[in-house]
Amino acid sequence: GGGRVAWNHRQYAVPYPSLRDEVRVGTVYMRLWLESGDAFIRCWEDPDRLFELLFRRLLCDIDRNHTVTNMCIRCLERLYALHAHTIGVFHDVMILVRSMALTTSAESQHRILSLLATLLGVAGEDDGDEEDDGRV
Repeated sequence: GGGRVAWNHRQYAVPYPSLRDEVRVGTVYMRLWLESGDAFIRCWEDPDRLFELLFRRLLCDIDRNHTVTNMCIRCLERLYALHAHTIGVFHDVMILVRSMALTTSAESQHRILSLLATLLGVAGEDDGDEEDDGRV
């Protein structure tokens, strides 16, 4: 026959026990997302939504779970580095500055500082874009 197969993908699920302990934000498994290539992240369909979810998760977990906090910061930094034009200007810089000042984790402080540099468009030391003009 010429009948069509009807499939309701929303009712279909495959359990992946290996992902049970993975940290997730929305539908993103953060460790796996961080390990993915830039091409995968550049193709992300809704980067501004993911950025918002990651930022909220960061604010909820800061000083509760340093592993999750630092993964969120790394995800935010990488996402913004590749999608700054889509995400746009980050207006909550002072929230990050305050979070950096209040956190008890030195690693989180350093990661937030790096995220702030990315958000503000500060070039890293190894970018090589600046020429030495002889001034001290």
